[in-house]
Amino acid sequence: MSLRTSALCSSPFDRQPHLLVQCQPRPRDTMVKVRVNGFGCMGRLVTRAAFNSGKVDIVAINDPFIDLDYMVYMFQYDSTHGKFHGTVKAENGKLVINGKSISIFQEGDPASIKWGDAGAEYVVESTGVFTTMEKAGAHLKGGAKRVIISAPFADAPMFVMGVNHEKYDNSLKIASNASCTTNCLAPLAKVIHDNFSIMEGFDAGAGIALNNHFVMLISWYDNEFGYSNRVVDLMVHMASKE
Repeated sequence: MSLRTSALCSSPFDRQPHLLVQCQPRPRDTMVKVRVNGFGCMGRLVTRAAFNSGKVDIVAINDPFIDLDYMVYMFQYDSTHGKFHGTVKAENGKLVINGKSISIFQEGDPASIKWGDAGAEYVVESTGVFTTMEKAGAHLKGGAKRVIISAPFADAPMFVMGVNHEKYDNSLKIASNASCTTNCLAPLAKVIHDNFSIMEGFDAGAGIALNNHFVMLISWYDNEFGYSNRVVDLMVHMASKE
C-alpha cells in the first residue's frame, strides 16, 4: 500500500486550534517563569497564548527595536488574530497585561540580558536570529535554565507535541519547537502511520496534479496562533520533567 499525504498548513480562520496534549493550568506561583526574546509576531502570539492558557508565567520581554509604547499597541491590536480581550498598558517602565507587570529589556546581545534578575527560567527565542546552539546558548549565560527556539533548528533536537515530545529528556538545555509546517503535518502523519503505515508521502501544500493512486489528506492549521500554543505546551512538558 502506498499512501501519499498532503497538508495545507495555514488558515486565517482557524482561531481556536485543537490541543494535542492537554496541560492543566497551575497556580501562578508554581508556573514556569518565561521570558520572550523578540516581540515580533511570534513573540506576541506566544505571550498571548500564555495569558489565554494560564499555563506559564511571562515575566520578561526583550526586543531592542520596539519601544514600550509600541509594544502596548501591537499586543492589543492584531489585524490578523484580532484584538486582545484584556487590559494592556505601560506603567513604570514595564508592560502590564491583565494587571501582571512584565519587565522590559532592550538588549541586542542575548548574553547581556540578565534574565535571572527578572526571575525568569525559560527563554522563548523568537527573533529568528539566534537559531544555532552557539547563538541560542548565549541566553544560558544570562541566567536562563532552558531555551526553546520557535523555528526549525539545524543542530538541536526538535520536538512536536503529540508526536515525539516524550523523547525529550531533562539533560537538554536547548530545544526547538520545529516549524509551523511540521506542527501541521507531523501529527497527521503520525496518526496515519500508526494506524495504516505510510510507505511513501509528501507535503503538497503548493498543489500537485493528482491521479487515482493518490489519497489527499487536508490538515488545516493556524500557522501562527496554533504554533504559539504548541510552544507553550512544550515548555509545560519540559518543566514537568524537572
